[in-house]
Amino acid sequence: METKELNNTVWEAFCRKLREIRPRTRLTIERVERNGNLTRVVNNVELQQAQLNRTGACNDIISFTLAEDSGESLEYTITEPIHIKLRQDDSDRYNAIEIIAENGTHILSARPGFRRDLIENLV
Repeated sequence: METKELNNTVWEAFCRKLREIRPRTRLTIERVERNGNLTRVVNNVELQQAQLNRTGACNDIISFTLAEDSGESLEYTITEPIHIKLRQDDSDRYNAIEIIAENGTHILSARPGFRRDLIENLV
């Protein structure tokens, strides 16, 4: 499994890129608990928006707007990201995004994954 870490100077561009390539992308989000177990937060929801907010007084926040099949929108926020890593399985796509943040570690599994040629200039 190949892993690439994104420098924090490209996080905003990465969120912009996710907004551009998001059609049909579905995410499953899991959170790593303190005991190491994974807890599923959302399962197979459509990514509508990804945004990095650096205007807060103390914390950067990455927020995701997601849509369930029923059409209901959900917001998922990650407070004070420290590392963003892209993981690639045995394919030509990055299938998972691992975000290590102040409020825990978050694993976003994408289906379909993000094509390397669309985000290669960020890694």
